[in-house]
Amino acid sequence: MTGALWCYVTAFVPLDAPFGAWDLILYARAVDWVELARVDGLVATTTADVGFMSVAIWGPLTEDMRRRRLYDGGVADVLFALSVVAVPVFGVALYTLLRPPLPRAGERQRE
Repeated sequence: MTGALWCYVTAFVPLDAPFGAWDLILYARAVDWVELARVDGLVATTTADVGFMSVAIWGPLTEDMRRRRLYDGGVADVLFALSVVAVPVFGVALYTLLRPPLPRAGERQRE
């Protein structure tokens, strides 16, 4: 019931709402999550698992991006990798679907 109410509340609050309305909404959502995690251990375990997997994918993701010549350690490359990791499951899945093919052995390096 409260989830449905929060959907309605957040749907009708404009992005430029005055008086810190979004701060209040996000704080209330965080308090709701903490209460839910305290009552139901599965919520806390699932959140910890998704958080751990998001951090653990960084190494393999950047290695794959290097092999495909998408990552050389620049700021834009790091921001791109962070944007992939920021959306826990769907970001990596979307990257996997849309990534370019591996370059052939004889091709020149990106300049």
